[in-house]
Amino acid sequence: MARCIPTSGVSNGEHVPITVTVDTTGLDHGLYNCTIVITTNVSMTGYFNVTVNIISHTYPALAFYPQSHYFGILMEGVTEETSFDIWNSGTGTVSYELSWDEPWVSVSPTSGSSSGEHDPITVTIDTTGLPLGSSQECYIDITSNGGNKVFALWVIIGTTPKVEIEKYHGRIIPDKYCSHKYRHGGCGWTRMEDFVKWKWFHPPWERDVWETTDLARWRRKDDFLRYNPWAW
Repeated sequence: MARCIPTSGVSNGEHVPITVTVDTTGLDHGLYNCTIVITTNVSMTGYFNVTVNIISHTYPALAFYPQSHYFGILMEGVTEETSFDIWNSGTGTVSYELSWDEPWVSVSPTSGSSSGEHDPITVTIDTTGLPLGSSQECYIDITSNGGNKVFALWVIIGTTPKVEIEKYHGRIIPDKYCSHKYRHGGCGWTRMEDFVKWKWFHPPWERDVWETTDLARWRRKDDFLRYNPWAW
């Protein structure tokens, strides 16, 4: 079935190309394997494997790719989709139908035919109602006049992590961003950008009187900063 050219040679470190030729004349359809043994003068043996799949050109043959899909970890209540192609790798026309059991899987289209062109198949999953933390799988059967195949898919239903804050450092900024140094009119901003802009152009030492939220006042900036270390 296979032959090599050349069948022997010498190398002092340079790469020597070897050409392998396969002749399928007279072979029936099916899978064929050939192992080429490489022997050397240093008591080392190498192996090169050749695999050939012979398909018949006298009748339709079902082909599809990819053969499976893993959706990964998805939350409950979401939809995702993937796709694969079906085509005829033989002669004539292959007619096919798809079927499955799981209600959380939908397939479109569920039947078709191909004379060689690739037909895209869309697979959609809906994780609504699936148990949290479970691993789900579905096998879509493809039956045709050119053989039967199976497309497999898997998904893991994840859980929502629970986050609790036990300790924090610094201060938490409220919904209303106010200067803790100037509270004369209850000034506040709903956007942090406006609050930061106001603080940038109005540092506390621009005022003649220094005050904090308790309305204590100082005439000297150093006294104010010593009392209020969180100042600018």
